[in-house]
Amino acid sequence: AAGAPKPTGAMADAGDALAGAVAAFEDAATKCALEPATAGAYLQDVAASDDGLAVARAVLESSAVHYAQFQAALLVRDVAIRRWDSIAPADRDAMRGYLMEWVVARWGGVERYVLRQALQAVAVLWKRGWAEEGDDVKSSFFDNIASLVDADLSSKLLAAKLLIALVEEFGSTKYSNMGMPLEFHNVVRARFQAGGLLAVFRCALSLLDAVAPVLAQAMAAAPPPLATGSPDGIVDDAVVDVVGTSLGVLVECLSWDF
Repeated sequence: AAGAPKPTGAMADAGDALAGAVAAFEDAATKCALEPATAGAYLQDVAASDDGLAVARAVLESSAVHYAQFQAALLVRDVAIRRWDSIAPADRDAMRGYLMEWVVARWGGVERYVLRQALQAVAVLWKRGWAEEGDDVKSSFFDNIASLVDADLSSKLLAAKLLIALVEEFGSTKYSNMGMPLEFHNVVRARFQAGGLLAVFRCALSLLDAVAPVLAQAMAAAPPPLATGSPDGIVDDAVVDVVGTSLGVLVECLSWDF
């Protein structure tokens, strides 16, 4: 803005250092396939540094390199899990909130594998803290998902993808490595079953209920050969994705090993 002070001194130096770190992170991420040992060692060094989370957030905020975004989301997940016990509860919540806000703001413009990693990171951070969180915090989380369900079609699809990430992370035997004993996963799974699974199921039903009229209208307007066939080509791809993903969530819930 006109008249705004320019950063000087330590502030400017910090900004330059962060920009340099983002560039180095992007360079390492793009070399993971060609120079895996060197690139991997650099990314591990960033994760172990005190500024690791700040660098990851800067990459997510400013980088257009998709694989750098992927690695940054992975870094946020891994660093948060590794330092969980030393992170204040409010900061843990802020970290989960930041990732979710980033996904909501950016998901339409990122590659699918980046979105998948970011949503998995959200699910992992919620799983790590599930046993410690109060009912009010969990209720607020599902209220946020419900707000996506009630929003536009793009937000509905994002809600469906988040729900599948949650139910897979909490219910699968192929859960993410958190450095925690098996008993932790069993306890959290049982608590999610008691206090989260039904909420996921209801959200998925709400998604189907929301898009059912659109799907029915499109199918009814289709030529006779298509009216009883596949919706491909006569229904918005996003609607088909919402239906397919929501049905996947319901299948995961109903397949839960009670």
